[in-house]
Amino acid sequence: MASRFASISDEEVKEFTEKLENENTKKKTLYDIKVFKEYLDACDEKREIEDITPVELQEIIKKFVLAVRKKNGEEYEPSSLRAFIQSIDRHLRKNNYGFSVLNDKEFHEVQDILKKKQKQLKSIGKGNRPNAADPLSDEDIDTFYSRKVLGIHSPRALLNTLWMNNCTFFGMRPGKEQRDLCWGDLQLKTDSEGNCFIEFNIERQTKTRTGENPRNIREKKPKMYEDKSNADRCPVNTYLAYKEHRPTSMMTDESPFYLAVNNENPKPGQMWFKCSPLGVNSLRSMLKNMIRDSGLETDKKLVNHSTRKHLVQKLVDNDIPPNEIIQITGHKKVNSLNNYSSLSDKKQQQISAVLSYAASTSQSLSAVSIEENTKVERSESFLLGATSGSLFQNCQIARVNVQVYQSGRTEKSSKIRCEKKLKITVSDDSSQSQ
Repeated sequence: MASRFASISDEEVKEFTEKLENENTKKKTLYDIKVFKEYLDACDEKREIEDITPVELQEIIKKFVLAVRKKNGEEYEPSSLRAFIQSIDRHLRKNNYGFSVLNDKEFHEVQDILKKKQKQLKSIGKGNRPNAADPLSDEDIDTFYSRKVLGIHSPRALLNTLWMNNCTFFGMRPGKEQRDLCWGDLQLKTDSEGNCFIEFNIERQTKTRTGENPRNIREKKPKMYEDKSNADRCPVNTYLAYKEHRPTSMMTDESPFYLAVNNENPKPGQMWFKCSPLGVNSLRSMLKNMIRDSGLETDKKLVNHSTRKHLVQKLVDNDIPPNEIIQITGHKKVNSLNNYSSLSDKKQQQISAVLSYAASTSQSLSAVSIEENTKVERSESFLLGATSGSLFQNCQIARVNVQVYQSGRTEKSSKIRCEKKLKITVSDDSSQSQ
């Protein structure tokens, strides 16, 4: 009879822990610790970081905060500087140091000098997120379609379109979340009105839902519906085309969603995809390759993350409430959206026009100025309880006062008052008017 408990060694516990660490965080920590150790070598300090006492380590880190530079000699961004300290803190925690550089009072001087250095960097123009990704625009996506980078006509274009749809409709992050996606995670369904849609049915580990808290799940499963008015860009048609060209052996629920291309230009009857997953590097370079293959010319910083920014920016511009947006993007808090959207160029043009107009208003009234600077005061009174046979029975009497104020002048000097004194509508039981 099989044992209820598996035999687990200490080495297996260590391997399990390291395997589940975030890959990007692991790489960042290793790089930052390498830089810090270079600084220790420059200071002739040969001990391991975790072997240095808190008092000594505090002094070393304080000087490191002020001394560290990029390879070209430039200062780091404030966020990058803080990331160094976070990496040191992670390294010490992993090695059971017993104190936190970021939180414990033993390192309060480090915490203080880090804040002051960040302020100093801000004062010289740092901290404006120069490397932040720009969102894709509708025009960019139109270019991809028109230049055959997106569509269902070829294996590569089909993979590109699936990837783009999953990023924008389901809010998937372009890296690990797409790589871990399985065929059975998305399901084709039909609603009660006969509309077909693809449902993101099984969500695996994400950046904000790691599985640590079992209750932290999406409240609503995202869906992308068929677009009957635009078959070429319909996400359901794209999914069905991919299903048609997948090998039969890769149709199980646990099969990888993204498959390697068998032939870029397949002949009739030839399989489009292999029975193996698409490479990690291909997934990471998806948007970069789309930009290259389409010949898109832009001065924007477009990276894989630009797809999620496109999703948020488009929903914000179309007045979708933030609490509904995060149900698609998967964010925990509404405030997280602030890093994803900004004033669109169109909005900024409108703001600029409003401010420019206010500064150049002439003394004369124009149709635009009347529209923008008109205050309407309306009061209506009704004769209630009129006796039968009264002259005003079934009459509605309204008084409308319109006040127009010319921009840039006081209310008293510019007030133009127009009054429509009396309006009477008379009707009787026979629907005849007088």
